[in-house]
Amino acid sequence: SMGYTDLFSPNAKSGNLTIGIIGLGYVGLPTAIGFHDAGFTVWGVDVSKRTVDMVLQGKNPTGDPDVDDIVPQPNTKGWHITTSAAEAVPHCDVILVTVPTPITDDLKPDLSYVEAAGRNVFQSIEKGSKTIVVLESTVYPGATEEECIPLIEKHSKLEFNKDFFASSGVFEPLIIFITLSKFSTDTDRPIKICALFSALLRSNFVFLSTTSSLNSKKFSKKSLRLQVFGLPSTIARVLNPNELSI
Repeated sequence: SMGYTDLFSPNAKSGNLTIGIIGLGYVGLPTAIGFHDAGFTVWGVDVSKRTVDMVLQGKNPTGDPDVDDIVPQPNTKGWHITTSAAEAVPHCDVILVTVPTPITDDLKPDLSYVEAAGRNVFQSIEKGSKTIVVLESTVYPGATEEECIPLIEKHSKLEFNKDFFASSGVFEPLIIFITLSKFSTDTDRPIKICALFSALLRSNFVFLSTTSSLNSKKFSKKSLRLQVFGLPSTIARVLNPNELSI
């Protein structure tokens, strides 16, 4: 893999990069398919053998009918699916973590999936590899500094702001970790990396200066989404005894 080099922008435009997707659920699988359709080589990873077996058969494990007919068929060129991050990560220039971040029964954020994915990814990244890791999973404000960065330092040989740094980006908020042999103050780098997603999106990018503001933005967006979808459901349950529909 090449990771982040001076040729990153032209390689991103031409599809000459290998993209890894960690978590092949309702977000990860369509994202993997989108990058593959855009011409990139894709490695998809999921801890579920059932999910991996179904995707390898060209079947849709997510339950989303919109994905039924777009899963690449077996032996498709540039389409690699596995349960092993250790197998996939060394091949990848860019890795997207798209695992779920549910809420526990006592209403606390459950970061166990993010922690497991981060551990598996960063244990497989060599120092100075220039691999780009993007956390797309929703996390609470401050989680990057409090949880993610210490986890990376614990499970890898990388030191924050020396061997890797964290930045933010983009239309659908993402947190970007880049493993470099030397820290750089190239402020254009995160924007260039975010531009990779122009292969999938038509929307404009918004660059945020800190990961905390990014976490807050995404958290607010998710909260609004829950309100929008939750209100009709609540009203329907209230009205149901009266046999009214909404």
